[in-house]
Amino acid sequence: MPKYTYNLQPAGGHKWQKEVDALWIRLECCSDMAWLCLPVIAVSQKVLEDDPPASHSVTHSLVAAYDFTLPVNTPWADFALAQPSPVSATSVESVKHIITPRPQAVTVAVPLCRVKAVVLKSPLEFSSTELKFAQHSSDIHFNIADESLNSQKLDLKNISRQQLTWKLNCDDAGKNTEDSIFKFSLQAGFLDPGQKISIAVFFCPSSPGTYASEMSVCLNDNPSHYKITLSGTVKSPKINFDPPFLMLMPVPLDVKTETAISIIPQDYLRQSQIRVELPELELEDGDRIYPFSVQFPEGQDIVLSSDGTNKELICHISFKSSRPVSFLGNMFFTDEEENRFSIQVAATAENCLLTLYPYLAFHGSDQQVILRSNSDTTFESESDEKTSEESEADSQSDGRENKYELSFFPDEDKKEYNFFQKTLTAVKNWFTLFGWSKGQNPISIPYSLRRDVCKVQMTSSQEKVFKENLGKDTKTVYDMLFHLSGQLLPGITLSQSLPLDPVERTLQLHWQHSTLLAFLKSQGAYLPHIMPEFLLEPDDYKKWIKVQTVPTKGHTAELKKRDVKNSDLFSDKHLFIMEDSIFETMSKRAWTDVLLQVYKVFVLPRVSSRNITDLFSFESVQSMPRIKSEPLSSNIYSPYERTILNWLNKHYEKNRKTVWKDCQKGEVPPMRWIVNFDRDLLDGLVLAAQLAAYCPYLIATHFVRMYTNPRTPEQFLHNNLILVNAMHAVSLAIGIKATDICDPNPVMLLILCVYLYESLPHYLPKKTIEFTGALHATVVKQVRLKNPSSKTLMYNAILVGRDADDFSLPKGNTVTIAPKRQTSINVEFTSRFLRPAEAVLLLISKTVGGIDGATLTFSLKSEVKHIEPADILKFKSPCYELKKVILNVTNPFRNDGIFRVILLESTSYLTQPEQVYQARRVKQEQTFSSENNILNCKKGALPEDSNEENSLNCSDQSSLLHEFFSPMEKLFLEGRSSAGLDIHFLPFNLEKRYCTVILVNELIGEFVYLIEGTGDVPLPSGLLPMDSPNVLHISSTLEGSSAVEPVLYLKCGFAQILEENLRIPLINESRERALAIAAQQQMSTIEYERRKITGTLQSSSVRVATALLGLSRVENLPKEAQITPSV
Repeated sequence: MPKYTYNLQPAGGHKWQKEVDALWIRLECCSDMAWLCLPVIAVSQKVLEDDPPASHSVTHSLVAAYDFTLPVNTPWADFALAQPSPVSATSVESVKHIITPRPQAVTVAVPLCRVKAVVLKSPLEFSSTELKFAQHSSDIHFNIADESLNSQKLDLKNISRQQLTWKLNCDDAGKNTEDSIFKFSLQAGFLDPGQKISIAVFFCPSSPGTYASEMSVCLNDNPSHYKITLSGTVKSPKINFDPPFLMLMPVPLDVKTETAISIIPQDYLRQSQIRVELPELELEDGDRIYPFSVQFPEGQDIVLSSDGTNKELICHISFKSSRPVSFLGNMFFTDEEENRFSIQVAATAENCLLTLYPYLAFHGSDQQVILRSNSDTTFESESDEKTSEESEADSQSDGRENKYELSFFPDEDKKEYNFFQKTLTAVKNWFTLFGWSKGQNPISIPYSLRRDVCKVQMTSSQEKVFKENLGKDTKTVYDMLFHLSGQLLPGITLSQSLPLDPVERTLQLHWQHSTLLAFLKSQGAYLPHIMPEFLLEPDDYKKWIKVQTVPTKGHTAELKKRDVKNSDLFSDKHLFIMEDSIFETMSKRAWTDVLLQVYKVFVLPRVSSRNITDLFSFESVQSMPRIKSEPLSSNIYSPYERTILNWLNKHYEKNRKTVWKDCQKGEVPPMRWIVNFDRDLLDGLVLAAQLAAYCPYLIATHFVRMYTNPRTPEQFLHNNLILVNAMHAVSLAIGIKATDICDPNPVMLLILCVYLYESLPHYLPKKTIEFTGALHATVVKQVRLKNPSSKTLMYNAILVGRDADDFSLPKGNTVTIAPKRQTSINVEFTSRFLRPAEAVLLLISKTVGGIDGATLTFSLKSEVKHIEPADILKFKSPCYELKKVILNVTNPFRNDGIFRVILLESTSYLTQPEQVYQARRVKQEQTFSSENNILNCKKGALPEDSNEENSLNCSDQSSLLHEFFSPMEKLFLEGRSSAGLDIHFLPFNLEKRYCTVILVNELIGEFVYLIEGTGDVPLPSGLLPMDSPNVLHISSTLEGSSAVEPVLYLKCGFAQILEENLRIPLINESRERALAIAAQQQMSTIEYERRKITGTLQSSSVRVATALLGLSRVENLPKEAQITPSV
C-alpha cells in the first residue's frame, strides 16, 4: 500500500467550533499520485468538555485523537478491493474517542487510506489579540512619553489544569517597541489554573503617523504560536488637493491663465487660516519674477462643519509672465500651526506656436492674432473684454473637473479634440518622413515610441542569460534624436539593452526617459508637465507605481543610484496614480509634446532670415509693414515663426499679379497681410504664390485654374486640390491633404511652411540646358553630375513643366553616383511644336544609408531653328481662276486627333520658325465676319527684298490679298494615317505665292506642309459687241460646254492696213468675280448665310473691301514700277 501523509483541519478556516461538522483531508502521495482533497462528512461528536480558546494556536493543549480508514478513488484500476482494518484508539490525558466511519459502497478497486486526526484545545485565553489606538496630534506633546494619555488592557487567563509560565517576546515586535512606541506594564509571569491577569499597553508615538507591531506570547519557554497585533494612528491636520498635480495650460507672454483647485482639509479640530508661499522664479539673465498669484473667492479659513468635518476651500491659481519661462515646482500652503503642505505645479509661458497649441485649441474662437498699429510692430493674442469675462465665467462654472481635463488629451466628443488630433497627425507625419536617418519610418503616437525603446533585449533560456538582437530595422527615439541633433544622450547608446528582470527593466526605462527629458530641457524644450513615467507603456507604468508604493531593498537602492538629480521624481509625494484610460490620454499628450519640442529645438532653428532680405528690395513690397525680429516683439510667435510669416508676405505680394494675371476664374487677388498660419492660408493662394516663386512652370499647368476670390467650401477645396497636386508634381511630399488646408490647423500649416521654406530654394535652376534643331528632330544632351562626398548618392529624376512630355530620360529615372565619382544623365528632346519648349529636370534625392543629397534643378529650353515641310505641292492657275486641289497629309504622331488647319501666305518660303509662329498668331486672331472686319484690316506690303523677307512681321501678313483658302477648318487624323485636305488657289498676280499649311493639335503637336502656287496669264476677257465690217467672228458669244476662249477674228485685205477701234470694258469681270469669291472664302458661316439670304454675296462693297487688301501692295511698290491706270 502506498505511503500517505494526512493533515486534518476544521472546515471553515482557522475558527474553532464546539461541533466539528465537516473536515477536509489533504492527501500527499509519495509516489506519482496527484494531490487529492476529500471531504469527511458526518463526523459529529463533542470533542472537548470545556470551551475552546480564542486562539487556534497549538501549544500545551488538550488533545482528541481519531484513527479510521477511507476509500479513495485512484487512477490505478488494478488494485484489489481492500478490506477495512480494525480501528484502534489512543487516549491523551484521560480523554478517549473512537469513531468508526460508516461503511461505503465501493464499485472499483481502491487502496486503503488510513486517517489519523488530532484536535487541540488552547490552555490560554486572551481578551483580545488585536489592540488599536487612535490619537490626535493636538492632544499630545511629541517626544514626551506620557503613558496616561492612551492605554488599553490585555487580559490573560489560564483555562488549563496546569500552571503556565508566560512571556511577551518583544524581540518580534520590531522597531516600534525598541523606540518605546508601544509599552507594557508586565512582560512575563505565572498563571495558575483559572487565574487571570491584566496587562496595560501604552501607545506613546513620537510623531504623527501610523504605527504597527506584532509580538508573540511564549508559554513554558516553548516556541510561541500566540500573536498579538498592535496598531496606532496619530491623526494630524492634513490638506489634500484636487487635482493632486496642477498642470496649467501653456500661455502666450503677458496672457494670464487661471485654474481652480479644491483644498480639502482633514482632521482639523479648530479653525485655521491658510497662507500661500508663492514660488519665485529666476530667469536665465538673473532676474527674479513672481508669475503666480492666488485668490480664495470663499475665504481662506478652514472651518469646522456641524458634523465635525472640515469644509473644502476653493483656490484660484493664476500664472502670467512677460518673459519665456518654464516651471515645475511646489507651491506651499501653511496653516496657523505652521503645518506645510505642497502641491506640484507645472506652468509655461512662451512665444512659440508649437508650445502654445493647447491655448489656441481652447481659445481659437474667442481670440485671434492681431497687428498693433504703433511704432513697434507686434503680434498679440487679444480678445474683446466682454468675451474674456464671459469665457472666464463659463470656465469657472464648468467646475474643477473641466479645468483638470484641460491638462490631458480632450475627449472625442469635445470640439477641441479635432485640434489636438490634427496636431498629433502633423507631428506624426513629419517625424515619419523626416525624423530618421535611413528614410521613412512609420510611427504611431504614443504606441510605437514607447514600445521601441531598445535594439537588444535580454532573454533567458535554460538558466542562461543572453542578448537577443531585435533587428537592425528597429528604430528608437534615441536614433531619431541622434539624427536630428547629432548628439547622444548621456549614458545611453544607440544599441541600448534592457535588463531581463521586469522591475529592473522598468527602472532603467524610467531613468532613460528622465535623461531624455533632462537633455531636451537643456536644449530649450519646455516640458515641465511631462514626468518620465508618462512615457512608459501601461504595463511598465503599473510596475513603476508598484515599485514606488512597495519597493524592495534592492530596487530602492537601484532607484537612488539611477539619478540623484531627479530624486524628487521618485518621491511618494510626487507619485500620480492614474487609471488606464487616463494614463492613455496623458501618454498621448506627453509624447505629442515631446515630439513638438524636439521639432522646436532642432528643426525650427534652421529657418534663417537671411534668405528673405533681398525680397524687400522690390518696389511692390517696400510699402508693406515689416515684422520685427526682436525675440520679445511678439507674444505668440518666435523669431523663426515670424521669419516664415515675412517670407509668406513678401512672396505673395511680389508674385500675385504675375501668377494670376491670366487667371481663368477671377481677377488678380487683392493685397493681404498674413498674420497667422490658419485663416490666412486656407484658400491656398498664399501657398501657391510661394510655389510659383520657385517653380513658375506650375502657373500655366495648375495655378491659373484657381479661384482668386473663393467664397464657397467647394471653391476652397478646388483651390487646395490644385495646390496639393502641384506639390505632388514636383515631389514635395509631406503627406498633407487638401482638406487639411481647408480646415486649417496652425501647427500643421506651420510645419508645412517650414518644409516649403527649406525645400523650395533648391528648386531654382542651377543651369539652363538648350536644345536646338529642326521640327520633329530628336536632340540629346548630357548632364554631368559629380559626387564629392564619401557616400553613395541616389537621385530620382523627374521632368516637370508645360512641355515635360517632349523630354525623356532614355536611361531611366534612377541616378546613382558612387563616392568620389561622376556620372552623366542623357536627356532627349523631340520637338512637336514650332514654339519654344520649356521644362525642368528635377533630381530628388533618395536616402541611401542615411545620406541625403540636396535637390538639383536644371532648366530645359528648346528652339526650332529650321522647318522642313513634310511635303511640297506645286501647281499653276490662271489669274482670277479658282483652282481646287487636294493636299495629301499624313499624321506623324501616334495619337488620333482633330487638327486645326492654318494657312500662312507669303511671297517666299518661310524658313524661320519665329516668323511662322508670329504669322500663325495673327492668323488665329483674324476673322472676317462683316464688311467692317475686312475694311479695318491693316495696310502694308510684303517686302520684295530677300533680306526684308527675313524680317516678316504681323502687319505684312495682314496686308496680303489672300489667294489660298481651305473649306476645311479642322481635319481628323488617325495616328500615322493620311487624309486629303482641300486647298483652293485663286491667284491675282503673275507670280509665285507660297502657302505654309500648319496642322495643329494643342495636345498632340503640329506639322507643316508647303504649297507653291503660280499665277499664270489670265484667261482672255470677252469683248463687247462691235458693229464693224472688219469683224469676222467673236467666239466669246458662244456659251455652254462648247464655249472656247474668247477670240476676235478680223478680216483685212492683202497689203492693206486695218484700223479698228476696239471696245474694251472698264471693269475686269474676271477679277471682280474673283474678288467676290475671295471675300466669300473668308466669311464666317453666319456672315455667309446672312449675305446669301439678303442676296449681297456679290455686292460691290464686298469686292471693294477685298480689293483694298491688294492695293496696299501696289502703293508700296517702287515709283518706277508703279502702274497708273487710265480711264
